[in-house]
Amino acid sequence: MPSLALADSALLPAHEKEAIFLLTRAHAAFESSGLVWRAAMVALSLHALTGDRVWLRQAEDAIAELPDIALVREIRRRARGAEDPRLASLSPAQHRVFELICHGKSNKEIAIALKISVNTARNHVSAVLVRFGAHSRAHLAAVARDSTLL
Repeated sequence: MPSLALADSALLPAHEKEAIFLLTRAHAAFESSGLVWRAAMVALSLHALTGDRVWLRQAEDAIAELPDIALVREIRRRARGAEDPRLASLSPAQHRVFELICHGKSNKEIAIALKISVNTARNHVSAVLVRFGAHSRAHLAAVARDSTLL
């Protein structure tokens, strides 16, 4: 099971630390009970919350023997994306910005969603575009779609 190092970080608000703690316990309970679907869903939630790729691998392992349905395909798609060196080079904040850009969000919308300044959002957007060699937001979304990252 992944460590709670991110959950112990002084940078996370108390409610996020508590959510990580509770989700980690839920994952362990579902996994030990053989409820693989629920374990996979909780692992995906933990990955989204912490940015820790170990949770994504936990979700992928949980669904390894399951039939090919939408949830299974989504977990596998996310796992492939975690292996992409461009995506792996992003910080957790930049990764969230990447997803928001690909969903058509403006700098102001990104700033609001992440509770950061518009200038910080703009800096993250620029860094993400450079990492992917994209010249625009639309180009980034196309690259992500073509690489099955989106």
